[in-house]
Amino acid sequence: MISFPFWLLRPVEPQTAGDNRLPLAFSSMEKMASHLSGHTTGEWTVRLVNRYSAEQVLLDLSQRGLTTLCYDANDDGSGGTAVPLGEILNALDLEK
Repeated sequence: MISFPFWLLRPVEPQTAGDNRLPLAFSSMEKMASHLSGHTTGEWTVRLVNRYSAEQVLLDLSQRGLTTLCYDANDDGSGGTAVPLGEILNALDLEK
């Protein structure tokens, strides 16, 4: 499960046809910076997400048709853990 806060990278809109990049979440700024240093093309929106902003951020991603994000991907973009947005939203509801 994702721990808070986390750094969220989302491709800047509009995405090109066939662009299947998932939003990426990182547990630390260092991991995010390391990933970005290897990916110098494309534009990303960066956001620090905490427990209080998570619901709105995840609902926004869902409204854009996204259902999953990748947590702590490797520098080359491989690996990481695919986490369904609904799983994070359900965990937030349990904490209320």
